Amino acid sequence: MNKPMTATYSPDDDRMRIYARGTLSGPLCAMLEHQGFQLLPEAMVFVSSTGWSLRQEALLLQLCGTIEDDAVWHGDLYLPYIGHMPYRDLPPGTGPWYDPRYWQVRAATLAGRQHPEEKVLQPLRLARIPLLRRQIASLPAGLEDEETGPPRGWSNQRLTLYRLKLQLSYCLRFQQEARQAA
Repeated sequence: MNKPMTATYSPDDDRMRIYARGTLSGPLCAMLEHQGFQLLPEAMVFVSSTGWSLRQEALLLQLCGTIEDDAVWHGDLYLPYIGHMPYRDLPPGTGPWYDPRYWQVRAATLAGRQHPEEKVLQPLRLARIPLLRRQIASLPAGLEDEETGPPRGWSNQRLTLYRLKLQLSYCLRFQQEARQAA
C-alpha cells in the first residue's frame, strides 16, 4: 500500500517533517500550517518550525500512524530556493552576497560539510559517541526526582516517551558501531 504521507523526526536538527506524495487538500494544508508546519513546495515537505511538541506529535501519529527516523539530508530540501533571492527589496550594494553565485558556492560548501555521507565516516561517528552518552546520562538525572507514576517530564513540550525512545534507538546504533569498530 502506498501511503500519501510519511512522518519523520530528525534528532540532528530536532525537527519533524511530513513528506507528501502528491498534492494535499487545501484544508489539510491549512491545518498543518495552523499546527506550526511550514511548507517547502518544491520539495513537497512540511517542516515543523519549533521542533518537537506534543500537539504536533499527536497530529503526525493521527495522520501517518508512525513517526520514522529521518534519513534525508536537509540541505537537499533547501537547494531549490538558493537562486530565488528577491533583488527589488534589497538596497543597492556591491558586496558578494548580492550575487547569486555567492549563495551557490556557499550552499555547495555547506553541502560538503553537512552531507550524510560524512556522518557515515567512522571517526566522526566515534567522536559523537561520548557526547551522546553524556546526553543519555543527563536524562535520568532530570527524571529521577519525579513522584511515583509517569514522570512529569514526559508530559512537557520537550520530552515525551516516544521521543525518548527515538533518541535512545538513534544513540544505540552509534554504540553498536563503536563496539564493531573496537
